[in-house]
Amino acid sequence: MNEDRLNELLERCESGIERELLRKLCPDLKTDYAQELDVQHKIDYYGNMSVTIPDFAFPDMQIAIYCDSYKYHKGQQRFLEDRLQSRELQLRDWVVLRFTDDEINAQVGEVIEAILRAIEFKVVGQFNNIAEKFYRYGLSDLDTSLSGSGGDVSNARAIENFTKAIALNSCRASAFRFRATVYCLIGDYARAIADYTQAIKLNPRSPSLYFECGTACDKTGDRKLAEDNYAVAQRLGDLAGTEPPFQDVKDAIKHAISKGGVTDERPKRPSRHIDNDDDIPF
Repeated sequence: MNEDRLNELLERCESGIERELLRKLCPDLKTDYAQELDVQHKIDYYGNMSVTIPDFAFPDMQIAIYCDSYKYHKGQQRFLEDRLQSRELQLRDWVVLRFTDDEINAQVGEVIEAILRAIEFKVVGQFNNIAEKFYRYGLSDLDTSLSGSGGDVSNARAIENFTKAIALNSCRASAFRFRATVYCLIGDYARAIADYTQAIKLNPRSPSLYFECGTACDKTGDRKLAEDNYAVAQRLGDLAGTEPPFQDVKDAIKHAISKGGVTDERPKRPSRHIDNDDDIPF
């Protein structure tokens, strides 16, 4: 943030504690986020009726920050107003951060860390929303290909959309699985096996992934690797009380499409993540 921009924001601050936080926060903000930062940002409810004016806000990311001193926020009426403001914002998907003046004075590092975490949370959420759209497009294209009406065009579009989804969220096992399915359809078994292998790393409990990977290995003539995958698929299927060939990929695609936009993936913790589209039993 350049000095002119910082001075402009400092002039709009209404208290010394706000100015102190702003001076400490700005050096840690990336340029794009610093440009979005606003001071005394008015958020309207209906028309011109103001719900609240946060001390700081990142409007596009929907993050509201308040510096609440005990002196001005200790009364019952003000306490209730604060709760109402926070509730209205949270109902509209805003992240609301409230810090006391004591926190800012004594623990400004922790305060700044919380703000940066909120930014990261929102940015990751935006990427995941975009990834979800590409994933859904890929599912639709693959469904068209498997119905026999799409041909090479649908296959190419499906690969492109799954690739875009993976670039934005590389922790979704089913995105790798379904891209592998397309590779199998066009006879590119090496790429299919690579995708199945990555999907298995993300979700090692899915018998369907091992079974389909074994099928792709069979197509390349690697019978040993195919049998190894079939054996794991059989063991996992037995544990889940499922009979081979487990879930047909067409059924898996229909199931994924029927889920709409719902996803509980946690891209920051792939080691703990099991994709819902691939959960056992199959």
